[in-house]
Amino acid sequence: MDADDDRLGFEVVTRVLSAEGREARGLLEEVARLLEAVLPDQCEVERGSRLRGRKVEAVRVEIGDRRFEMTCGAHIAASISNVVRGVVLKTDDVSVDAWITQLAEALSREAERNSAARAALARLAL
Repeated sequence: MDADDDRLGFEVVTRVLSAEGREARGLLEEVARLLEAVLPDQCEVERGSRLRGRKVEAVRVEIGDRRFEMTCGAHIAASISNVVRGVVLKTDDVSVDAWITQLAEALSREAERNSAARAALARLAL
């Protein structure tokens, strides 16, 4: 993967997940859709009951030694944890914009190593 492909992955993710002008629930739905497409084996999505329309309530993904988590209750919350051998060493609550930027960077790095993730990002770019 060359520098242009790397930049493309970052731009696709940030465009898809742009928080600007979006309501929280819609953003969380897009995050879940993106991560389920790009990293289905590393992504966990919690959905509400059928009575609540099966809306996404939380999404988690582990990329390398970092766990990205976003939840939506009364408001949207985002956190990034450092994980070593399944043990969370530190969790930082971050802004949604910071979370999206750091997730995009991590996904771009993952796409360098993972051809399936690279292909999924390329499909999203269309």
